[in-house]
Amino acid sequence: MRVRVAVLLVLLCFSAEASQPRKGTALMENDLRAGKKTRIDAAGGDALDAEMDAVLGRAGAKSQSFSTRELETIEQRLLGDLRRERPRATPHLIVFVYPGRITPEKLKVLSEVFVDLEILLDPCERSVCRDAVARHIELVGRAVGKAERQTRMYTLVFKNLILRTKVTFRDAEVDEFRVPMTEAVRAAGRAGGGRAWLDNMANSTAQFEPLVAKAIARQASKYRVGLIGAPHVGRQGNSADAVLKIRADRSRLQSQVIDGFAAAAAGFRENPASPPNLTLEIHANVPLKGVKVQKFKCLGQPVRALLDREIDASTLWATYVREIVQQKGVTTMSFDDDDDGKPGAVASDADAVAVLAEHFNRLRDCARGEIARNPRFGGATIVFRWQPQGRATDVQLKEPGLRGGQLQQCLQAALSSLRFPKHDGGAKSVEYPLRLKR
Repeated sequence: MRVRVAVLLVLLCFSAEASQPRKGTALMENDLRAGKKTRIDAAGGDALDAEMDAVLGRAGAKSQSFSTRELETIEQRLLGDLRRERPRATPHLIVFVYPGRITPEKLKVLSEVFVDLEILLDPCERSVCRDAVARHIELVGRAVGKAERQTRMYTLVFKNLILRTKVTFRDAEVDEFRVPMTEAVRAAGRAGGGRAWLDNMANSTAQFEPLVAKAIARQASKYRVGLIGAPHVGRQGNSADAVLKIRADRSRLQSQVIDGFAAAAAGFRENPASPPNLTLEIHANVPLKGVKVQKFKCLGQPVRALLDREIDASTLWATYVREIVQQKGVTTMSFDDDDDGKPGAVASDADAVAVLAEHFNRLRDCARGEIARNPRFGGATIVFRWQPQGRATDVQLKEPGLRGGQLQQCLQAALSSLRFPKHDGGAKSVEYPLRLKR
């Protein structure tokens, strides 16, 4: 079993004030202006740092589970290339951030560390900004060298390069380029690789809807999904959605709907301009004294987990897929974080499950920590109270042997940070099975 966690590497260029507020635990921070550098694996000054030090151990000690040494090597190589090439933007602040609260217990079980590398180019003059972005793609790819590095205690996996540019012309314009690190490394290996990636991304963005619709249709053929017409694809900012109309039959409805979701997610995956937040919908035409249309909805993250074989089809269906049922007088709630709820909204388990599915990684980390402590752990059922104000309270585990332990404490912290849709009426009891495929 692999434990996956994520680390965010941020390089802020020129103006530190232009950076976005950091979230999570800083693993390493280098303020080049002040000449000050702090690391999570250095000797600390408070009780938490001391506990971290005890877990991490000394350099070379058998108990050591994480070190910033590999990240510092990448950082220094990049800084050296930037000094030699003297691009218009040079970093002033470098921060490695774990996107969430990191604890000594979590450090003990690290075996696979995900890293994103973020660069803010501010200012990025309009006349040279595109060239600067292209060149930084190549510089970072060259500094990283390979997207996956095996250390003595864990595997370091570089996932994405995130380039943000700020151009001031009348009003400030901010653009973001998200480059898979494997593609940045590939771009560094050929002349003009950064510009070629940008050209491909520009086409993928400009023709996003028709390109993704064609990709989904190709995947539907691969999964043997009978489409009725072309898929409908839409994009709004950092989110996208797709609706597929399919032919289905009663005996194979579940597998056909799941295959439809898989085809949609795989189609989005083909396009590098696809945003991280996806909502997928299947309209299944089922022959039943005529034709009955059954509608199903699922978020993109659990379907991507299915494609990556992190969960199986039965878990996807039982936990993450919800059927859209039209009932008179019932208001369907949104699980958008910006939605404050509507008067008269009815609490539906499907809406609570949708929020949990969207933030499943937080729950998965808790379960994997429990597996590290107890290899015989086979899963648990979370029980909590969904309050009308949109908060989870009274988080418990259904299994008596797990109550009050570290797993329950971890899940309580995870659920307390989530925001559920608001609803009318009293608190609603929700049960959520947590099962991980080993």
